[in-house]
Amino acid sequence: MQNNISPLVHEVAQPIREVVVRYDDYQNNACGLAYCVGLDGVTRIPDAFEDYREVSELPRGPQLLVRFWISKGRAEPSSTLSPWYFQWRGANDCRVWGPAVKRRIIEQKPIIDRWTIERKAWWEIEVETAHWHVDPPYNNDAGRRYPNSTLTYSSLAAWCRGLPGSVDVCENVGADWLPFEPLYEVVTSRGRRSGAISKEAVWRLSNDR
Repeated sequence: MQNNISPLVHEVAQPIREVVVRYDDYQNNACGLAYCVGLDGVTRIPDAFEDYREVSELPRGPQLLVRFWISKGRAEPSSTLSPWYFQWRGANDCRVWGPAVKRRIIEQKPIIDRWTIERKAWWEIEVETAHWHVDPPYNNDAGRRYPNSTLTYSSLAAWCRGLPGSVDVCENVGADWLPFEPLYEVVTSRGRRSGAISKEAVWRLSNDR
């Protein structure tokens, strides 16, 4: 289970199983770290930083959590305070690390702490009837930004088709390893001025058994 903390708190009739397919060398990402770092550890993290040295001196868990929030669109923890961080650290939203991010994580910790996170290959996951959300690297240049993103998509497609329950698989428009449909367009992490748009796609299946 991975990626940015999102308000995944709606009630569904089935358990939620999120499968984030990654082959990176980092044990956790922002979502997993919010699970692993205790509430006291989150509250002790400063609201703002002036120098990266302040980040590097944090305990390992809080440090890695913060490092995903001090640059834009990271596939791995940042090793610098980016210009993006300094530009937006005074904002009242969750673009970069700050009071708003801390508050959201603290508010969601009771929900996050109910998660079970397993680090294993997707084909090793115990299959059960659930609401499955499968999030692999995009099968394009954006997906190859991850340090290790080699993936046999035909095998993953067969596995997704056989999952019991409701299945959502995320991708980019143009992917053809499942019959994806356009979902929405979103500005990429490069920002609006770049004009770069990510065309998100989804494949859905209901295998109620």
